[in-house]
Amino acid sequence: NWSRMQELPQSKPGHSLCYGLHPYLADRHQPEDLDELLHLAQGTDCVAVGECGLDYRDNMPDRELQQFYFERQVEIARESGKPLVVQVLIGA
Repeated sequence: NWSRMQELPQSKPGHSLCYGLHPYLADRHQPEDLDELLHLAQGTDCVAVGECGLDYRDNMPDRELQQFYFERQVEIARESGKPLVVQVLIGA
């Protein structure tokens, strides 16, 4: 859905973009998504990387897979010089 998001600032003045791989969809992500995320994060329209994080509730994707994508997004935020937007889930 990143390509649809890129149209948002033009249609909604004052809105900014951040791109990320949400833990809820970790089992649908592909390693290539990280390459695209890095490219998008380095763009001038991107203000942050995220929302990302960890969600260990029972109905969520594998914890190790979530951890893999989360750690890579931390690296992408560092490499692109963008802030990281992290989801914090407390409780079940």
